[in-house]
Amino acid sequence: MVKLVSSLKIRINTAKLFPLLLFIFLFPFQTFPQSDAKVFKILSISVEGNVSADQNTIIANSGLRVGDEIRFPGDETINAIRQLWTLNIFSDVQIIVDKAIDNGVFLKIKVAEYPRLEKFVVQGNDHLSSSEIEEKITLIRGQIVKPQDIKRLISRLKAKYEEDGYLNTSVRYDYYRYFRADTSGRFLQIVYQNEKNLADEYMDELDLNDLGVSGQSYVDKVKNRVLVKLTIDESNRVTVRNVFFKGNSTIPSDDLKGSMEEISEKVWWKFWSSARFDQKKLDADKKKIAEFYRKAGYRDAEVLGALLPFLSLGLGVVLCEVCLGCGGYVRGGLLAGH
Repeated sequence: MVKLVSSLKIRINTAKLFPLLLFIFLFPFQTFPQSDAKVFKILSISVEGNVSADQNTIIANSGLRVGDEIRFPGDETINAIRQLWTLNIFSDVQIIVDKAIDNGVFLKIKVAEYPRLEKFVVQGNDHLSSSEIEEKITLIRGQIVKPQDIKRLISRLKAKYEEDGYLNTSVRYDYYRYFRADTSGRFLQIVYQNEKNLADEYMDELDLNDLGVSGQSYVDKVKNRVLVKLTIDESNRVTVRNVFFKGNSTIPSDDLKGSMEEISEKVWWKFWSSARFDQKKLDADKKKIAEFYRKAGYRDAEVLGALLPFLSLGLGVVLCEVCLGCGGYVRGGLLAGH
C-alpha cells in the first residue's frame, strides 16, 4: 500500500494554515489546480522506519531538497513517493508534514522496508526431497524478499507436485523474526518468533567454527532479517479409479479406453501401474481419442480444454466428453475424488 500521508504532526502558530495542511493529504495521487496550492519552502527532511536503506540515499531518491519551494497541494510529494516506490525495497511509503511554520515545512519520509532473507526452512515434505525443493528457491541470503516472491516460489512447488500427481498439495509460509540468541557455547543458538504468533518459536543451531565470524557479529546481521518457514501439506497422490465417457453414442467406451495410451484405470491386478493422474497425459490421450474418431470417419473431431482437474483427494474419476455434430470435440478432466 502506498499513501501520501496517514497522519499529520503539525504545530502551527498561524491558524489559517491548519485547514489547508489538513486538506492537502486527503486526496493522494491526484493533480491539483495550481490556484488551490500554496507555496512552502522545505526547511528540513528526515527519514523514519529505514533499517538497511541509508537515510541520505532515501532523501536523494525522493527528489526533494531542503530549500526547494513546493506547492501544497502539489505533485512534488506525489512524485517523490512514486520515485521511492520504484526502488522496489519498500512495502509502504508516506510523506508527512512533521511541522509547519509560516511558509516553511519540516517533512518526514516514513518508510517500511521489505525484509531481507536469512534462510528458508521447509517442513512437511515427504515426496519431494529437500534438495528438490531447494532447486525451486531462487532467493539467496541477504536478498530482499517480497510476498510476491514467496507466492511465485509456492506456485513452482505446487506445479512440481502436480506433475507427480499430488494435485491437492498446499503450501503455507510464515515469517519468523529474531527473538534471542545464546553465544556462550560452541554452538550458536538463535531463536526466531513467528511474527503472527509469538508463541510459535523456531530455534536454529549453528557451529561457530563454521561461521567464519564471531557469534555476536552473526547475530547482529540476522537481527534485521527473516527466516521463512514453508509448511507443506502434500495430501494424497491422486490416482484414476474410473474413466467414463459421455456422448459417445456411436463408439463403445471400451474402444475409446483402448485408444488411450497415457491414462489408465486403477485395477488390483495391474500392480505395476500406479494409474497416477497427470493433466499433461490426459491432454495427450484426448488427442488420441480425437484421432480415433477421425479414423472412424468423424473428420471434424477436435480437442477442447479439460474440465476441472480435480475436486477432492484420493481416487479420481476422469470424464471424457465427446460432442459430435457440433464441430466435434473431446473434453476430459478429473471430475471427483473419493
